[in-house]
Amino acid sequence: MITILDIETTSKGPGKSPSPFWPDNYLVSVGYKAEEDIEEYLCFNHSFKKADPHARKILQEQLDKTILLVGHNIGFDLQWLWECDFKYEKNVYDTMAYEYLFNGSMSTKLDLSSCCRRHGINSKLDLSQELKDKNGFEHISWEKVEKYGRNDVDITKQLFEAQLEELTNEEYY
Repeated sequence: MITILDIETTSKGPGKSPSPFWPDNYLVSVGYKAEEDIEEYLCFNHSFKKADPHARKILQEQLDKTILLVGHNIGFDLQWLWECDFKYEKNVYDTMAYEYLFNGSMSTKLDLSSCCRRHGINSKLDLSQELKDKNGFEHISWEKVEKYGRNDVDITKQLFEAQLEELTNEEYY
């Protein structure tokens, strides 16, 4: 099963670093989509919403069924999953790494919005002002965090599909 995954975290490290290795940071939410219309958005730690008591079990069960985990900068997400004691040791696909390699390692913006624009995909929702004002996903309303996170999963899935189409396009061979 292919699973598209995206996480949101706090950014309390030096320079607002979201590193999972900074002790004050924590996992806020995880969203994913998989085959057969499987879709979840799970709350782990948020100021205005009670954490889902089954989130850990639900996510680990999905990871156990996954044979390919897809994300934009998936290394970041994996570091967080592993640091939070989730288990995943199968295949990964990074839409950001694809963009870097497919564009000949040229200096190009690799953020999710920029990569999506290059493929004609509707871009990310903008929470930059809320993040500046509230200082992190954990303090933005849960409704906005969930909408933002689900959108990230959706556009990452669209980007993955566009990249697969490029890979199988005969004009590149």
